[in-house]
This record gives sequence, C-alpha cells and structure tokens, in this order.
Amino acid sequence: MNKHGAIVKKFGMKILIHNHAGEFDVLDDGKTTQYDVLLAETDPELVAMQLDIGWAYIAGQDALQMFKKNPGRYELWHVKDVKYKDIDPKLTPGQRGRAGKIVTLGEGDIDYRAVFANAGVAGLKYFVIEQDTAGEGGRDAIDDCRIAYEGLTRILSQALIQNNTNWRLTASVRPLTPRPMRRNGRVTSLSRRSRKQPSR
Repeated sequence: MNKHGAIVKKFGMKILIHNHAGEFDVLDDGKTTQYDVLLAETDPELVAMQLDIGWAYIAGQDALQMFKKNPGRYELWHVKDVKYKDIDPKLTPGQRGRAGKIVTLGEGDIDYRAVFANAGVAGLKYFVIEQDTAGEGGRDAIDDCRIAYEGLTRILSQALIQNNTNWRLTASVRPLTPRPMRRNGRVTSLSRRSRKQPSR
C-alpha cells in the first residue's frame, strides 16, 4: 500500500484503509490483529486510516482508546451508529460483525459526543455519516438522513465548541441502487473547516 500511496501522492491523492469488523480478529500469534499490522506497516504520509467507527465498536473496540494508542492516524471517519452492547463478548470480532445492528445516528449505543471531543487526538480531517440500513427500518431514507443530520448538528455544537473547531454540514444523498426514491440512501456528507467563530 505504501508503494501505491507513493504513486497517487504525485497526483494529490492518498490511499485509504477502511475497516469492517473482521480486521480486528486476532492472528495466529494470539495477540496481534490484522488492523495492528495495517497500522504498523503503512506510512501515514501515504496511507490514511478511514476508521468506520460503527464497525469498530461492533468488533469490540473503543474508538477513544484507538485514538490514544495511535494519535493522528485517523484522519477519515465513517460516522455510523450501531447497537453493540448486547452482543455476546465471547464472539470473535468477525462473528460480532454478523450480530451487530446498524441504526440511524443518535439511536445507537455509541457516545459520539465523546468521540468528536477527541477529534484532535485522532487527527480527523474529514468524515461522512453512513447508514447502510437507511430506509429499511420502516422510515423513509430521507427521514433517516434528516434525523442523523440534525442529531449530529447538536452533537457537534456540544462537543467541539470548546476546541474552537467548526464543521460545515452539507447534506447530500447518494443512491445505493436504482430503486424508488424512498429506498435510496447513503446519508450525509460533511466536511471540516477550522474557524474560531461558529458559522451561521
């Protein structure tokens, strides 16, 4: 990945690694995970870690501890809310991935106020809200987008104002497949800008 990262860097791009749950399965040595190897063997100048926070929690990880262990490595986030607290702790991360439930942002178990309060430690530059199940829980996918957007707006106003960090929220819906409108959905894209005064 470093080799390919060096190539795309010439064009102003960067390779990224996106996780699910299985990357946290322990390898044959009984202690190292696939994700540990990816972190250790990639150059941060060439390869960005795009942390899917929802899958990490489903896999039994704690995003705050991940940030502290490898500060500055998590410049990209997928902000996904999930139900993970009732998953059997005896399951492997890969097995937990099949047991977790993806829900609309703000309706799951992840404390995103705490997560965003540690954005500086993580090295966050950009993030997107992602809900794989948008429009599948009895609500219109656009309603899921709205709920997630409004919920994250509240979270950011509470979690980041102390750091003089501001985020511009730009709503967009990306169709997953050519289905009727009420079945479309990936959720909200958001981008960061640093300003000392909140935007209006």
